[in-house]
Amino acid sequence: MAGAAERAVVNRVLTFADDHGVPVTVDVALGALCFAGRMPLGAGRAVFATARCAGWIGHVREELDERPLRFRGRAVPRSPA
Repeated sequence: MAGAAERAVVNRVLTFADDHGVPVTVDVALGALCFAGRMPLGAGRAVFATARCAGWIGHVREELDERPLRFRGRAVPRSPA
């Protein structure tokens, strides 16, 4: 997907990060993907938001199949006096 020039830029960024002890995170990978893919401005935010939503949906689906792990408040009606 990336041409030689794009790969060279990404490699320079990774080398810089490694030389300065900067951790390479998924944000760097997303930036490299957007740069190498020549995506339009704002595409990284759209990819990030889509991935975050998919993660949340997956988390909710897993939670629905399990016993609740956290305290869940519930209304307790008062007994008639």
